[in-house]
Amino acid sequence: MMKIFDKRISLPEHDFITAKNDQNQSALFSVIIPTYTRFQFLRECIDSVIKQTYSSYEIIFVDHNASQENKEIISEYRNNYSNISIVRFFKNYGQWAVIPIIWNAGLVYSKGKYVYVLSDDDFLSENYIEKMVKLFNDNKHCVTAAPLPVSVNENSNINPGDYLSINNRSRYTNGKKLAVNFINEWLDPSLPKSFSAPGGTMVIRRDLLIRLGGFDDNNDDSQILKYAIFGDSGFDPEAKLYWRHHNNQANVLLKSKGNIFYKSTTEAIKDSGYIDIWQKKFNKNQYKLLLKYIEFKKIFNITGVFSEALKKKSPVLVLKVMLNILKECPPNVIGKVYLGICIRLIKYLKKKIVKYSC
Repeated sequence: MMKIFDKRISLPEHDFITAKNDQNQSALFSVIIPTYTRFQFLRECIDSVIKQTYSSYEIIFVDHNASQENKEIISEYRNNYSNISIVRFFKNYGQWAVIPIIWNAGLVYSKGKYVYVLSDDDFLSENYIEKMVKLFNDNKHCVTAAPLPVSVNENSNINPGDYLSINNRSRYTNGKKLAVNFINEWLDPSLPKSFSAPGGTMVIRRDLLIRLGGFDDNNDDSQILKYAIFGDSGFDPEAKLYWRHHNNQANVLLKSKGNIFYKSTTEAIKDSGYIDIWQKKFNKNQYKLLLKYIEFKKIFNITGVFSEALKKKSPVLVLKVMLNILKECPPNVIGKVYLGICIRLIKYLKKKIVKYSC
């Protein structure tokens, strides 16, 4: 396997509370659960792992200087089950540290051949690990695996939607083909979707993660554009990731402050290293396609934030977004962004007019 990165994962000061079982016993599957607040969802999240039909797994809680309620819950589970360990940080390093520090802390202490990061507000179907492991076992070239992502609300009820139609792919797909298809589907909305999911969807082989320097801040895209491209990507829709939508989601809270993410996204893409990987592993046309997608996605993210501000009917928030565009974006990007905003604004006004006339 091609080695791209040669860097160690470094972590700030922390404690590691080991699991109670024999430390020589190696779990095949590692579930990393970062936690900070949102204790109201945490038990359902943990119970969905405890109830798995597959037994060779470990849970690693990563306590990002969590609330007292969260600390008590994870300590309780660790005391009651022998396959649970805790990485405990003494301070909270902020939202932008969640992946490069918190996710990677779980990775460093993981023992499994396969690694999955489960958000503390999401939960899994009982057959999840069994189905994911089978995808790897049935195909030696499989380096990533995914379930069917299903959106749920705060009460764990499934939100309306045909989730299979927007995850329209076979049991195994060549990772490079999946990545190119993924980009083309973003650039051309008329194409059928082969992958539509939150950032924490794919199970990834641990050795691959370590070779590529661990998780990075651009994980939404990296899971496909960086990790999956090194082999085949498995998919089993019988397994489910129940992905919760609520007002306390990190991205919702950040958008509510008018953040446009242009600078942070640009830095995250640069640090991820997948541009260099594509230059080595893909042909010139595919590499150019990636660069086109990157610029498109940054502008798409900004216009999405603007749309959220419109929905909130907050002139102050709209103004914050507009000022942040002028502050963060280079001149050659500003025009494209405002064009995208004009298109969104026209669509928004059309909906309002139709609603009013009805």
